[in-house]
Amino acid sequence: MLKKTLLLFTLSSAFLTAQTISGVTFTVNNNSFQIPAYNFNGTIYIAVEKIADALELVSTVSNNSEKIEIDFPDNVLSFTSRNPFATIYSKETSQSISHQLKRSSHLMDKLIFVPMTEAVDLFSLAYHRAIIIISPNKLSLADKVIGVNSVLRI
Repeated sequence: MLKKTLLLFTLSSAFLTAQTISGVTFTVNNNSFQIPAYNFNGTIYIAVEKIADALELVSTVSNNSEKIEIDFPDNVLSFTSRNPFATIYSKETSQSISHQLKRSSHLMDKLIFVPMTEAVDLFSLAYHRAIIIISPNKLSLADKVIGVNSVLRI
């Protein structure tokens, strides 16, 4: 009985620790922003609304916080919580491209979290500027508008 109790305590502690929100430092034009992030099953999830705020982009969040649309100069990027899809809508061509995330987005503390590597690629693609992952807890916006080498098949 004691072994089962200890095992249950260990497993529940590991689950709670895995979802502890910490932060990723995002450097934009020599300014640093703390972006909420957490590790879930070995994947770092990052709050997309806070990335938009750091980039000074307008974002619209639904009343129940389950959907966010981020307005870029040429595109609109949208995420829905607990949904494995993101959409980039082109303002120029009026066409949308959907991308299936490898893992579903999460809703926590009224913020939508997306796996960091895919969030970085989608933001880079929609913004036409590369966001570089320097380390697991550091991101940086490239100084110049460049061709983005995305790992996404979009």
